[in-house]
Amino acid sequence: MEKNIWPVKKTEKSGIYLRHFGKGRVVYFPWDIDRVYWEVMVDDHGRLLRNAIDWALDEERPVTVEGTGRA
Repeated sequence: MEKNIWPVKKTEKSGIYLRHFGKGRVVYFPWDIDRVYWEVMVDDHGRLLRNAIDWALDEERPVTVEGTGRA
């Protein structure tokens, strides 16, 4: 998280791909967002993962969990 300014100003590479596949939906991150989220616990990464899962699920969540998530 120390690096907030990146040398790349514009790219044609997507950071996320969303596709319909048959009757389902697919989300692909071409980077390791899960590891980055685990290591730095940035809320934006968690929100991005949660929103991607909700989009792919395309229905009401079957389970919900409440709590701080930290011991």
